[in-house]
Amino acid sequence: GGGAPPGRGDDLPALAASGDALVAAARRDELPSIEAFGERLVARARRPPRRRRLRSVAIALAVVLPVGATSGAATAVVLRQTVISAPVPEQVPDEQTPLAGTAVVSKLRAADPGGGPPWTLRVARSKTGFTCTTVGQVQDGVFGLVGLDGTFRRLPGELSDACGQGGTLTGARVMAADLRKDVRSVVYGVAGDDLRAAVMLTATGQRRLKLGPGGTYVAVLRGYPEDHLLDLRLEFADGHSERHKLGNSRSTVPDPEGAQAWAVDRYVLGTRLRCAFVREARASGQERVKSPTACLGLRKSKRLWVADARTLRPGDQGVPGFDRWTWLNAPERTVVWGVARSHDAVRKVVLLGAGAPKALTISKQGAFAAVLPATTKPETLSLDVTLADGTVQHGKPGEGLVPDLVKSRRPR
Repeated sequence: GGGAPPGRGDDLPALAASGDALVAAARRDELPSIEAFGERLVARARRPPRRRRLRSVAIALAVVLPVGATSGAATAVVLRQTVISAPVPEQVPDEQTPLAGTAVVSKLRAADPGGGPPWTLRVARSKTGFTCTTVGQVQDGVFGLVGLDGTFRRLPGELSDACGQGGTLTGARVMAADLRKDVRSVVYGVAGDDLRAAVMLTATGQRRLKLGPGGTYVAVLRGYPEDHLLDLRLEFADGHSERHKLGNSRSTVPDPEGAQAWAVDRYVLGTRLRCAFVREARASGQERVKSPTACLGLRKSKRLWVADARTLRPGDQGVPGFDRWTWLNAPERTVVWGVARSHDAVRKVVLLGAGAPKALTISKQGAFAAVLPATTKPETLSLDVTLADGTVQHGKPGEGLVPDLVKSRRPR
């Protein structure tokens, strides 16, 4: 895996993955030092289908980072195994294999949003001297995880999420679940003894985290990192600070009622069209929630931007062809989205008519969007757009849009 230097990560890593693999049953282990860490595997058990006897284990696989890198939101991998068993030693390199007898569970505890066992870190030293870290829960003095079937399973000492050496290693581990309310994002890290403060920043504010030995910290949020526009600020004894984007991409759009986050995508059709649409941030495949497409004609228009706005309701969908979209069972929302003629044609976009003026984030590709409560009327909205030369244009969504390439356009 890899990542960007602190403060420069802009895009979320890939957010969808699946596979079958083993991840391990459990015994307790104690261990001593805490220095640094990265990310790899952590297990959760899923309730089995009625016709199957095996339990499902959902693993949140986070990006493993080099020294000094930042981590994005984790991907989810579904594994099927009746118990959590230790990994096969031959399949794990020495750098990632915890050394027997070097284990300690941190005294840090982060409360679970749903009232489950608290979360913490377990740290060990690998066979080559690296620091290995595992995220888990504590119940009756035992380190493990509560599966979606409600069963607590101990995690073996031979299992680690990741191992690293030196520098700041931090991330957000996603614990997958069948229902979004049961998804957990665990923010955790090791930054060394010189760490003086770890501040978690979200769309609703900021929170200073309690520090443990070796500059460790842990916090838990309900849902996915991008749902909260999650950032982390670390402050050190020598006065320098680091900013780590854990779920705050320029293309991410928060939901006004705290539901799953959204993202705005831009694509180009040759030299004819530049288009944008809004989708669920974690959706993939054909059956994903997606808005209609707003397109700027590059040949027939000299406009530097266009936008659309409409209220979308569960069941709304387009027609087969160019603009095949569907809102599926997503909650009713008023959505504003648009695209610039080029990635640098627009410097600033301010939305008017939905309460206080709101500056919209512009993606690196020049797309922008806002998702609003369904009570917001699209016809009341307008935009102040600052162009690259400083000129401010005032306009309304719908102006200058390319007509649909397929008749019987989506419902309004």
